[in-house]
Amino acid sequence: MFERHQMRAKRKSTTAISLRLTSLLLVALMFLVAFACGGDEPAELVVMPTVIPEETSTSDSGDVEAGKKLFVSCATCHSTGTDKLVGPGLAGVYQRAATRTSLDADSYIEQSMRQPGAFIVPGFQGKMPSFSYLSDQDISNILAYLKTLN
Repeated sequence: MFERHQMRAKRKSTTAISLRLTSLLLVALMFLVAFACGGDEPAELVVMPTVIPEETSTSDSGDVEAGKKLFVSCATCHSTGTDKLVGPGLAGVYQRAATRTSLDADSYIEQSMRQPGAFIVPGFQGKMPSFSYLSDQDISNILAYLKTLN
C-alpha cells in the first residue's frame, strides 16, 4: 500500500513538472511569435548603399509568359493591381521604380528581388524573402512580365 502511494505521488510530481515545462514552453513560444512579427516599421524609404554592378544587370531579353509563371510565387504577397497585400501592389511598378533611387527601374526591381532589404517601400515591413537563387534569365522574365502591369 505504501508503495502504491509512493508511485502515485511520483506520477503526480512528474505530471506537475510536465505541465510546468509545457506552460513555460508555450509562454516562450508566444513571446517568440510576438517578437518575430515585429512592430511598426518606419514609414519611410530605407536605402542601403548596395548597388548591383552593371555587368550583372538583366537584359531586355525577358519572356513575358515565363515571367508570368514565375510570378505565381510572388502573387502570395503582391497583387498585380494596386491592392496592398503583404507587399505593395505591382501595377505601375516600373513608373514608381524609376523615381525611387538613382538606379534605373530594371536595376531597382532586380536588386529588390535579390536583396529585399536594400529598398523598403514606405508603409511595409520589409519581410520579403531573398530571391537571390533566381537566374539572370528568370529575373529578365519576371521584369518583362512586370513591365506589362500598368
